[in-house]
Amino acid sequence: MSLRLKALLVVACTFLALGTVVYATLHQTLIAAFQRRELDEAAQHAWSASAAVARLHQDMLDQMADWSNWDDTWHFVRGTKSDYVAANLPANTFPPLKLNLMLFLRPDGRLYHQVAADWRQETLVAPPRATVAVLCGLSVIRQALRQPVSGCLVRPEATWLIAARGILKSDGNGPPAGVLVFGRRIEGAELVELSRLTQLPLRLTPSSQLVPQSFAARAWQALAATGRTAQVADSETVVGFARIPGMAASEPLLLQTETRRTITGEGHALEQFLVGSLGGLLAVVGLSVVMLLLRTVVLPVTELRDRVLRISQSGDLGRRVAISGRDEVGQLGASIDTMLAALEQSQRRLATSEVRYRAVVNGTQEGLYLMRREPPAILDCNPAFAALLQCPRETLLGRDPRELQDPNDAWSGLEEAAPSDHPDGWTGRRVLRRLDGSTLTCELIATWIELDGEPVLCCLVHDISARLQAEAERAELNRRVETAERLESLAVLAGGAAHDFNNLLQAILGHADLARLDQTPGSSLWRSLTQIETAAVRASDLTRQLLAFAGEPTGVQRPVDLTQVVGDTVQLVDSTLPPALQVELRADSDPLVVRGDPAQLGQVVMNLLLNAAEAVGEGGGRVQISTHRQSVDLDWLAAAIPGSALPPGEAAVLRVTDDGCGMTPEVLRRICEPFYSTKALGRGLGLSSVRGILTGHGAALAVHSRRGEGTTFEVALPLCSEVPEPLPGGGVPVATDGPQVLVLVVDDDTAVRAVSAQVLTRAGYAVRTAADGYEGVACAAELGDKLGAAVLDLSLPGLDGPDLIAALRRMLPRLPLLLTSGFQREPELGELLASSQVSFLPKPYRPSVLLDRLDALLHESQPQEEAVLRRS
Repeated sequence: MSLRLKALLVVACTFLALGTVVYATLHQTLIAAFQRRELDEAAQHAWSASAAVARLHQDMLDQMADWSNWDDTWHFVRGTKSDYVAANLPANTFPPLKLNLMLFLRPDGRLYHQVAADWRQETLVAPPRATVAVLCGLSVIRQALRQPVSGCLVRPEATWLIAARGILKSDGNGPPAGVLVFGRRIEGAELVELSRLTQLPLRLTPSSQLVPQSFAARAWQALAATGRTAQVADSETVVGFARIPGMAASEPLLLQTETRRTITGEGHALEQFLVGSLGGLLAVVGLSVVMLLLRTVVLPVTELRDRVLRISQSGDLGRRVAISGRDEVGQLGASIDTMLAALEQSQRRLATSEVRYRAVVNGTQEGLYLMRREPPAILDCNPAFAALLQCPRETLLGRDPRELQDPNDAWSGLEEAAPSDHPDGWTGRRVLRRLDGSTLTCELIATWIELDGEPVLCCLVHDISARLQAEAERAELNRRVETAERLESLAVLAGGAAHDFNNLLQAILGHADLARLDQTPGSSLWRSLTQIETAAVRASDLTRQLLAFAGEPTGVQRPVDLTQVVGDTVQLVDSTLPPALQVELRADSDPLVVRGDPAQLGQVVMNLLLNAAEAVGEGGGRVQISTHRQSVDLDWLAAAIPGSALPPGEAAVLRVTDDGCGMTPEVLRRICEPFYSTKALGRGLGLSSVRGILTGHGAALAVHSRRGEGTTFEVALPLCSEVPEPLPGGGVPVATDGPQVLVLVVDDDTAVRAVSAQVLTRAGYAVRTAADGYEGVACAAELGDKLGAAVLDLSLPGLDGPDLIAALRRMLPRLPLLLTSGFQREPELGELLASSQVSFLPKPYRPSVLLDRLDALLHESQPQEEAVLRRS
């Protein structure tokens, strides 16, 4: 279809649609306005008719004003005017009043007198009983005592206009004597009179009997809001309605009028004239627009089309259409010239972009490939992807990506999914296989792109093998941390149990020793007590292992030479080792001074040496033990068993290596767990107590083992710059006679307190006891300088041991103190023992050891001539 024909069709359709819209708008606006005018006029007619009915009510109220204020009426209702009816209510009284009913009611609503008449016939008739009963029962009638009321009452036999007013004296003095009620029945004659007055045909009936079937809800709303409305009855008439209120509980009246539809006819005539005029005007304007459109638009556009066709046929983007002008066609020509220039420049940029694309894709460090969906094939890839797979790029083009995947890696089929299934792309993980058979784990980020009108999957490949290895190492580190936390919780539990158990063992050892003093050596009771004491000592060894596992020292730490401790322990254990076992000791020539308990460090060496001997077995083998100075770095500490507080730096290292059976990774992970053992009869506290001892010394333990290749234990302890101390000498001071020394015993355990008091008393000391720290302070304040020494438990309720010591030092600065505990705490114990006149005795202890320590403390704290030693 040519442009000219299209222009004609567009103009014709436009003006046809415009004419249709104008006609519809004119019809709706004009006719609707005339119809609204008709309805308003019909509603006004009905309202005028209702006003006539209201005037009838007002006439009745005006007539009642004379009757109700007449003194004879007032006396009659009060019962003092007997001839009122005969004189004032004959039949000829009603025609002037136009009344059919007159009622006289008392103030309480009871009927006093009634009279009914046919005022047109001037005759009295029987009153309508049902209507009278209804009127007497209406509350609105009794309201007339205060102010006049009027309204309509609809009854089956007739429709009544009712007015009521209170009966008063003419001078207004006194309360109302009753109510006077006037009633006028609305009949055909009254409607004729109303029609004559309003010049309209009227009907007046109850609303429920006159509502037409077509009465709309909107008409009801208008009638309820304004009291009037109207609607079209048929093509000839319009009906108006007005509502006349009824009495209380009485149905209102609906007044209906009919009006001829003359106004709408005038509107239709005006509409026809306007439509004809508008049609002619639109035809003239349409022809003019068509001619103008052909001249100014169609011809220039046709010329522009011809020039553009010549440029497209030649393919020369350097040519221009060269159409000038300020109108739209000229602007379109200029735009086409601009577009041709842009296309020419875009062609040059496209060639440059291709070069840049190749540079970016080939230069990126991440693997990248493009894959066709069906059939799956690699369309292109960069050198980084070929380098990942360690093969030439040409061998990858055209291959199915599934051939590059490891057979053990499940193929998810995402590469075969449709673009609609993953419109935003997807991320997945693949195990790719190189041509040499090696594998690598890669993360793929894939996005669907369109290339030459076909969906193509662009995949970015990132090698995450190193990251996965790091995550595995991090998981192993987390497992080691969790193991350390679990062992720490068990250590707290073991330490608490050992503390309470030590108090019980202290009481058992003390009482057994005291009882044995009263027996003859060699007697059966003496032997039984000796067995009890031996069992208690063995139980104390178990508590020491528990305390060692808890990381709590069971002795006093001091500077010692690690090489000397190792040499003494190896010499001590050598006789118990299998004859076929070769033990090679390589000790550092320089002293390796560490701060620790020699007995506990010896227990560590002994446990490691015995474990190595068991790993070698009876068939013989070799165990190497060496001590040396070594720089411990973070890598060494990371490989150690969790729970160490050793900082990086120079440390004294003990290494025990055997060529035995070695351990599996499962056994290696659990070697320091309490109650875990690979021996059939093992208790599983050996290496757990070793770990606890090393924790209490701030040391670290590392284990390297593989099944069938032997095991190496490395212990790193912090170096100490102090001079190592020699072991204390033995001997017990001999008791001499002299004055008694008063000793204060403070312990919260009743049994320990009692046995300590008995031991000291039998040894010749005077004893005062206290159950807690506050009581101990009170005793010290009471005794003052009389107090010679104090035996204190470190764990006390209320005022704890360190606080009690501080309080005693403030009162008695030179008082010798012997501290006891079944659960020592560092660094509190080390700080306390650093001062003079303080000694420590771990629980449980034998009574003789208590006396030795106390005598030594007194001997150290006082001059020789004043020292008094009391021993049993």
